[in-house]
Amino acid sequence: MSRVCRFGSSALTLSLLASFFTCGGGLFWSVALAEITAVNDKTFKKEVNESKTPVLVDFYTKYCVPCKKMAPVLEDLATEYSGKVKFVRVDADEAEKTAAFYDIEMYPYLALFLPGVKAPVVSVGYKNREQIKDFLDRSLKAPKAKAEAKSK
Repeated sequence: MSRVCRFGSSALTLSLLASFFTCGGGLFWSVALAEITAVNDKTFKKEVNESKTPVLVDFYTKYCVPCKKMAPVLEDLATEYSGKVKFVRVDADEAEKTAAFYDIEMYPYLALFLPGVKAPVVSVGYKNREQIKDFLDRSLKAPKAKAEAKSK
């Protein structure tokens, strides 16, 4: 969430991660949205497959309207899940090899890659904030439950 501070006729958008700042004598609280890393065919393996933390991959195309609607929701959730889940974006038109490898034909396409699990957990189609949160929470709990069951 950004705050706008007006100085005369110009407006400055101030986004400082979880910090206070003064603006025209007033005190404001601002939280910046987490940045979602763009990943391509060359960087996918390192950023996703070799990650020690879960990675939510947003496969999208520039012409996909539902993808554009979900983008700000994903940015918000990237902030909320910071430290628990890494969020990345893949433009399927530019990363054709990766999209083909995962046989992606419909968008938006969310794939949650979990460390030590070969196949990602997938959600296809437009999802609102609560649906994406539910998808993440259920998917993140599933491997823990399986590991606990194996250890008993």
